[in-house]
Amino acid sequence: LIDYMKSKTLAEKAAWDYQAANPGFDIVTILPCFIMGPAPTGDGESVTYMKNILNGSKSEVPRNSSSFVDVRDVALAHLRAIQLPEAANQRFILYNERVLLR
Repeated sequence: LIDYMKSKTLAEKAAWDYQAANPGFDIVTILPCFIMGPAPTGDGESVTYMKNILNGSKSEVPRNSSSFVDVRDVALAHLRAIQLPEAANQRFILYNERVLLR
């Protein structure tokens, strides 16, 4: 997971660096935590991961906490990012609440 998080951080930094070098180019970054919810087809990775924890087929569940956001809220955030001029050159962190996994 550390490499995944680092890749997301570096990608966002590259986007902001590009925007700084091209001031006429507006960007919006949307930063969701763990996305859950219905997939267009099948279950998707996040739902499968959670189902495996709940049905016991995942042999080890790290004692951890995580935060979740609904995929429909993430989709709405993307839509609003292109509809609202005041969203230009802003970053939005999508977060609901933290849940303890035991």
